[in-house]
Amino acid sequence: AFYNVFIYLPLVALAVLLWIPALVFYILCLRSAVPKALIKIIAPAVLLLPAPYELIWVERWYLRWHPLV
Repeated sequence: AFYNVFIYLPLVALAVLLWIPALVFYILCLRSAVPKALIKIIAPAVLLLPAPYELIWVERWYLRWHPLV
């Protein structure tokens, strides 16, 4: 319990806080008129994937220990 509350969840919160601006900058980069190589389109998208995956796992863990009424 100590690990989940004081280490894991703050790291997930930090990941979300950093993921949101990264996603915004990625969308702005895609919308720019400058031509981009395929690797510059695919690589950031792949690097952004762990955050939603981690949030799904946190939500599943939370619902397991705190079921809805």
